[in-house]
Amino acid sequence: MKNKKRVCKAFFAWADKKEEDWLNEMSLRGWHFQSYFFFFYVFIRGDSKEYVYKLDYNMGLTGNERDNYISLFEDSGWDYLCQFAGWYYFRTEKVGQELPDIYSDNHSKAAKYRRLLKFLSAIFILEIVISVTVVFNPLHPETAANSLLMKGLYGFILILIGYACYRINKRIHALERNEEK
Repeated sequence: MKNKKRVCKAFFAWADKKEEDWLNEMSLRGWHFQSYFFFFYVFIRGDSKEYVYKLDYNMGLTGNERDNYISLFEDSGWDYLCQFAGWYYFRTEKVGQELPDIYSDNHSKAAKYRRLLKFLSAIFILEIVISVTVVFNPLHPETAANSLLMKGLYGFILILIGYACYRINKRIHALERNEEK
């Protein structure tokens, strides 16, 4: 039997809880998460274990700042696994019935989603500028970027990012009203 496997799976940014639950389930089946890169998860075969996986979003940390950030989690009993595109993956063993969390309150959870919303909003604005200046530019209708396919692609991207911003904003408000744990 192979001791390592790759799984291709996609989760939306607002569905990080589903991703954490899936990683927990994989560990119960003896596949322990090791790393992530563009929709590909790498797992190592081991004994079935009850781990609790948590994700945090914190884009733009560098050097000492990043080391201090990871040390904060490790000092609290969390193992740092990997980082991809601002998402940090942590794991700890489940002890007892209560599930540990990396956040102490809903305000801290909401702060994670505010950081993510800030990044996605910047991408959304950038996509609008690119769409208006390149793809939907009526002054140069002959360009390849002005094709129906490109318009459809950019339109889809704008709708997807806009929807992501909407869902994340909705999550922030739910956390602020203490409706979500």
